[in-house]
Amino acid sequence: MMSDLDVVIVGPVAPPRGGVSAHVERLARLLEKDGLLVGILDHFSNRQHPLVIGTLERNPFRYWQKMHRLHAPVVHYHHANWLTLIAAAIARRPGYGIWIATFHGERIDWSLGSRVPGVSILTRWAMGRFDRIIAVSDAVAEAIRQQTGSAVVVIPAYLPPTDWPRDDSESYEGPTAIVAAYRVASKSSEDLYGLDIAIAVFVAASACLPNLRLQMYLAQEPTSPRARRYLDEVLRPLRDAKLQDRFTLHLGAELTSAFQPGAVYLRTTRTDGDAVSIREALDAAIPVLASDVVQRPAGVVPLQLDDIPAWVAAIRDAVRRSPKEDTTPQWSSEQADALTKLYRNILDHRIVVTQADTVSIAGKT
Repeated sequence: MMSDLDVVIVGPVAPPRGGVSAHVERLARLLEKDGLLVGILDHFSNRQHPLVIGTLERNPFRYWQKMHRLHAPVVHYHHANWLTLIAAAIARRPGYGIWIATFHGERIDWSLGSRVPGVSILTRWAMGRFDRIIAVSDAVAEAIRQQTGSAVVVIPAYLPPTDWPRDDSESYEGPTAIVAAYRVASKSSEDLYGLDIAIAVFVAASACLPNLRLQMYLAQEPTSPRARRYLDEVLRPLRDAKLQDRFTLHLGAELTSAFQPGAVYLRTTRTDGDAVSIREALDAAIPVLASDVVQRPAGVVPLQLDDIPAWVAAIRDAVRRSPKEDTTPQWSSEQADALTKLYRNILDHRIVVTQADTVSIAGKT
């Protein structure tokens, strides 16, 4: 079966649920709809998904072992970390298809600019092993171009869900702030999603919006003692302000289900890429307030991360919208068109070349 595939995607599949895993799932379905045979090598250990042909468990040796055997015309690697990038690059064999790498955030910039001996050199070498490089934002693309001189295609990672969960009920319980994170950190300095800031904003906003609620979506349940302690520390201001009854924690749930009338999405991140969740919220006509640590898509209200009064004022402005206002998703096909065109160009070129080679050989015999 693996030898019959048109495309192998190397990336995460939920669970754990997250923006990149949603993108990989939707990309695979999009390519299947376009008539291509698709397989997925999962970054983690999901053996239940029907398209998964192997699991990598974030183990660099497994990346080398399984990617070295690939014969698909297109192999698309979604960047996980430095070791998996190096392993994927070593696994590449000349003459076996076109390899694509997508970089979703600033992590690759840290590797390219690292002062650890050998890291930046090996990173540039590894990226040079790929035939196409995709960045999800102009900022990520510019960092790659400056460090490598490589040509980079910018395609945001957002693809709309095939079925958008909508709430058909007429009930409206009041405005709701939505916060999401992939995982819980062990301390504030490592909290990339700014959960501590989000809680501080909600507590402050509750003073002027007494019916405001908060829903927090975590893709992964905190399992380590340090992560559980940090989450407890983050939530302490809620308890001190006696706001627990207006707070709901969701573990591993689909974030798009939260984007209902009356919702406001808070992206209090300390660093970020081109967040899929932001584009999902915008697509559903949900107001988005986000830290200004990176350039945000049009329609987002950018705010300084530590300016709590500014966040409160922005929430107050956002909830003035009527909760009954239409929030029907307005899907854009630009990213889908760009990706399918990229794949089709590669596959069609391969067919043309193969046919030309066959004619040439036939003419000589």
